[in-house]
Amino acid sequence: MKKFLPIFLFSCLNLIGPLSGQVVLHEEAFDGSLGSWTSYNALGPQTWQAESYQDREYAYINGYSGGAIDNEDWLISPAVNLDEYDDEVLSFENAANFDGPDVQLVYALDYDGVSDPTATTWYSLSDQINLSPGDYEFVESEVDLSSIAGSSVHFAFVYQSSTGDGARSVEIDNFMVQAELSSSVKEISKSALISSPTVSQELLQFEILDPSKALTFGIYDMNGRSLQSRAVQPLTSDVKIPVGQFSTGMYLLVVRSENIVKTFKFVVSH
Repeated sequence: MKKFLPIFLFSCLNLIGPLSGQVVLHEEAFDGSLGSWTSYNALGPQTWQAESYQDREYAYINGYSGGAIDNEDWLISPAVNLDEYDDEVLSFENAANFDGPDVQLVYALDYDGVSDPTATTWYSLSDQINLSPGDYEFVESEVDLSSIAGSSVHFAFVYQSSTGDGARSVEIDNFMVQAELSSSVKEISKSALISSPTVSQELLQFEILDPSKALTFGIYDMNGRSLQSRAVQPLTSDVKIPVGQFSTGMYLLVVRSENIVKTFKFVVSH
């Protein structure tokens, strides 16, 4: 049975200035599966698959089968919230071989996550990525996302092949979106957002002191990886967040309103 030690205040309540720290908003290594990503087949028989070679696992596609075949296939991320962070950066590795169209990296602000992606407006990031020179050599790319705003941003790799242009073999690995958990807001004791949180029966519980405010909550591990996030609409007073699924260790609870950030930490132990 897991035991939960009492939660205690982590933020310095008289601190005026930024809270900062690197956080991982999303990551996918494609180890054994496509994970939380979705494969959408728009044209042709080939699709994105999870593959491996030697000790490396990745997402893979090749539009060649006895010859180059007409294909269009999308590998789409889950929604990523970019609204509450600064200096967002996307990184990934890609490898390729054979001649054919280069893989494209795009993003959408209003994709619903399930429907035909070709019916949604996507914006290209392809001019910012480094492409593999071939021979299945992996190269890394970093893409600046700081100019993109949106609470539900989807990213996608778009693969195309054709009988005329050829079929390139493409591998994608270690996709990650990182950001700075920061805010140039004042955090003072007068700006209490919630009551002192407690943990009971595998629930992190607290009361919103001003139910007229819309708040967002995020739970992070001590490496800055986002584990859970949610928004609470105005007129909600009591909040209960499940934490029983977390492994033994220390975690951060970050509470945000329009111009205030509060940070707490709690410990889960078996």
